[in-house]
Amino acid sequence: MIRDRSAWDKDALVTDLTGVKVPVLARMRELGEARRYVGSHPMAGDHRSGFPASRAELYEGARVWLVRGDAEAALGERVAAFWGTVGGQPAWLGAEEHDELMAWVSHAPQLLANALAGALLERGVPAERLGPGGRDMTRLAASPPAMWAEILRVNAARVADVLEVLVRELAWLRDALDRGDVGGIQARMERTRAWRGGG
Repeated sequence: MIRDRSAWDKDALVTDLTGVKVPVLARMRELGEARRYVGSHPMAGDHRSGFPASRAELYEGARVWLVRGDAEAALGERVAAFWGTVGGQPAWLGAEEHDELMAWVSHAPQLLANALAGALLERGVPAERLGPGGRDMTRLAASPPAMWAEILRVNAARVADVLEVLVRELAWLRDALDRGDVGGIQARMERTRAWRGGG
């Protein structure tokens, strides 16, 4: 978290790359610096981290969520223009809206991958035996845990709400299997297939 801003020029614009925005915006307000802060969150990269995972086209075509908070519109336009120069596609959200969306589309999927990988590990299934589907589903389990620890700490309540919905979905599937309701499962799969753009 932000501790020392002594090196900031008085006219500096501040942005970040974090996966949560509410606590960063709150901290900037505590520091009296919120008017120069525009949050950035590029939806790019994968489970790898560090310089070896970098590539020239990393941001090309990537959605970049921007949170203006208390900053003037002109500062937001500068940040959006920057992301456009590296191929990003900027779009705006409020801080609360951003963190809620990330719980659904990023943070809970990470934990689902860890849960499936954990079940496979407990069952004694080595990663080398996974097919393409299993590899796709567990790819995020290879993400660095230290990076996720702080994200999950500050967004815990939102992620827990998403997991509760997922628990209900899994319970429905389990009950449908117990009832032999394969037709119901198939109908659900048709809806999700259409949502994902299959077929």
